[in-house]
Amino acid sequence: MTVTTHASLWLFLLLGTTLPLSTVAATTTPATVPANVVQNKVVVDSPNVKSLIFNNGQLTTCAIEVENWTRWPFVFPSVRMVSGKLALAPGIILPAGKVSMLVHKPIFAVEGTRGTVSWEVLRQTNRQRLHAMWTVPSSLAPAGNALAVGLSANGDVSSPPRDRIYRQMYTGVSDSQLGFSRGHFDEDVDPIKYEADGLIIDGIMGTGNKVDVRIVARPTAKADLAPRLRPWETPYLYSAHRGWQFSVERKVFVSLTEKVGALRTSDRSNHGRDDDTLRTAPLSTVAVSSSFITSTSNQNAISTVSASSFLFNSGQAVTCSIRVENWTHWPLVNPSVRVAAGEVAIAPDIVVAGGRETMLVHSSPHFILSGTWGTAAWEIMNQTNNRLIYVMWHVPNGHVVQKNTLGVGMAAVGNVTNPPGDAVYKQMFMETPSVLLGFTRDTFDKSVDRIKYEADGVIVEGIMGTGKHVEVKIVIRPTAKNDLAPAILSEIQASSYEHPIDQLYA
Repeated sequence: MTVTTHASLWLFLLLGTTLPLSTVAATTTPATVPANVVQNKVVVDSPNVKSLIFNNGQLTTCAIEVENWTRWPFVFPSVRMVSGKLALAPGIILPAGKVSMLVHKPIFAVEGTRGTVSWEVLRQTNRQRLHAMWTVPSSLAPAGNALAVGLSANGDVSSPPRDRIYRQMYTGVSDSQLGFSRGHFDEDVDPIKYEADGLIIDGIMGTGNKVDVRIVARPTAKADLAPRLRPWETPYLYSAHRGWQFSVERKVFVSLTEKVGALRTSDRSNHGRDDDTLRTAPLSTVAVSSSFITSTSNQNAISTVSASSFLFNSGQAVTCSIRVENWTHWPLVNPSVRVAAGEVAIAPDIVVAGGRETMLVHSSPHFILSGTWGTAAWEIMNQTNNRLIYVMWHVPNGHVVQKNTLGVGMAAVGNVTNPPGDAVYKQMFMETPSVLLGFTRDTFDKSVDRIKYEADGVIVEGIMGTGKHVEVKIVIRPTAKNDLAPAILSEIQASSYEHPIDQLYA
């Protein structure tokens, strides 16, 4: 079965997938919350984003966390940086999921960080984009922080280039194409709220130069609440009284998170790994239930190593973590790396069906003016079409202009030998695709959008940040539902509710 036109719109990739907060099928009996779950509450996608606010070596940093309470996936994330750098790029947000992104001020600059991020709200009617604008000036600027949230007009799912949306949301007013609410956060901190077309978007942020932005998108109708949140619905949610406060809403969501966190903890066998662990157990060894790339957070596990924390704490001028998720039922074997500049700190590993692995590269301490670039390759073992899948990265040590480049592609069928040297890197970075190597590449500077390459039943998608310390997220998925990893297929078949992944292959 091939992907339909409508379905292919929704899952552009599961890069940094924000997975549903619950890891088991819906139940009407709330679970008892263990004390350690309350203390070590699971944060989906980027568990260490709050710690990175103060531990990234930058004077101005902003972490943006977005929670999706609706039954609609938020897809096609798009970032427009007006100033600053993007360290952790956003992913899609599944129903009842959360995503975190991290931005900071430019290197050796006095300005802060400003820009917009948006997602397409995937529903059959009212297709539109959810927009968020942030401004965190430097400590030398007299202006305070600002946050805006809003929705595009029905049918408008475009993401305009450059700073048009930012300028409108920061200094302009709502119009027929974009409605929004804006707030300034200096001495007073009050939540902002925008409501339209069945959606309510709430937001709040801090007042300093190292701040956290929290955004919650929830439906106006209880029927549109994420299926996994419905069992935990309380009298606070969707009652006859619509004047409930944002603070109450936050408490309710924390309660929901802790309850499903208890289920997550009791349902897992791979304790001792956080959500961004470098070596994640394969799906077959854990209870998958809509969480095929997450794992239980345990702050007491000293062996746990986070790729995100390495980005800023490696002591190197340039660092790049490359996270690869394998949605197919074919394993990715024989990993190899060709480094044209820099060094490999953590080598890649085999990526089992339904698994995830992360490698880490950085600039060479002997050549401090250089960055890191090269290629990584895996052989995809699908019997009839064995070939190499390539990822090319280029993260320079730009002192004035920082332009990162990412490429994804596949060798010709039967080509499973990675040639030595930098020939593949040079082709993917500077030249054009050929019969022996097909690929897509893009530069990540002010605008951040996914790249995609598809051939012979396999889709490779990627996205990356814009600074010197960046994360690359790669997803390899099949075009046919039957070629999904067994754990993912089993989860879909066992689900008693609408499963967002199944929509891709409907």
